[in-house]
Amino acid sequence: MSKRLEIMNYQGKKVKTKINLDKLDEIFMIIISICSGDEIAKVIYKNGTTETYDSSDDRVMNFDDGEYVLFSPTENHIKEFENRTTTYDDFGQYS
Repeated sequence: MSKRLEIMNYQGKKVKTKINLDKLDEIFMIIISICSGDEIAKVIYKNGTTETYDSSDDRVMNFDDGEYVLFSPTENHIKEFENRTTTYDDFGQYS
């Protein structure tokens, strides 16, 4: 079974995406945005396609809380990301 990236909503509920972490060689970049405390993952594949996954399906307000690169050719913060306890853990240091 493949390992999938999990993103978190503002309440701390984790949502599994279709981003396969066992196939990072196919991914160019993963960007995490935080909107009103909810994580949104945008994956850019090496073949040029993109996918976006939102941890919320009922957000009322859209406050931009920032974004950071989770994975790229020069960065890989997935292990730290997997150990976060809230969406506001100090990942801004990677932006």
